Amino acid sequence: MQDALDIINSEEIRNYFGGRRQTLWDIIERVVKEGLGIPLQTEAIKTLAIQGNRVFEWIAEFDERTVTSEQFNEFRKAAEAWIISQASLSSGQLALAPSSRLSAHSQTTPSNNGRGLAGAGSVDNDFDDW
Repeated sequence: MQDALDIINSEEIRNYFGGRRQTLWDIIERVVKEGLGIPLQTEAIKTLAIQGNRVFEWIAEFDERTVTSEQFNEFRKAAEAWIISQASLSSGQLALAPSSRLSAHSQTTPSNNGRGLAGAGSVDNDFDDW
């Protein structure tokens, strides 16, 4: 994964796909569209990964005796965002060519290596929080 990120972050790739201002997600969308001829909704996939991770973290750390209403509402918001993103992908917005079907599940199983979700909105390195 790190090798792939290094390639995408290389000056040549960033310049070819629109300059230094493009995020990794923008570059990935453009490479998939040009290379495979299909649109890829990276925003929905990113939401699945980040919000799904928040749901799993909340469940893993759940302690009925200490959960506050605010913590539960954050969990609920993450779960709702995940459900909406999953529905958008399942409803055909991730329309792939028949010969190159990809599983939405295989694209949404990140590992954050215990680093949490700090910086999830980072533009410079969108994958820091995986």
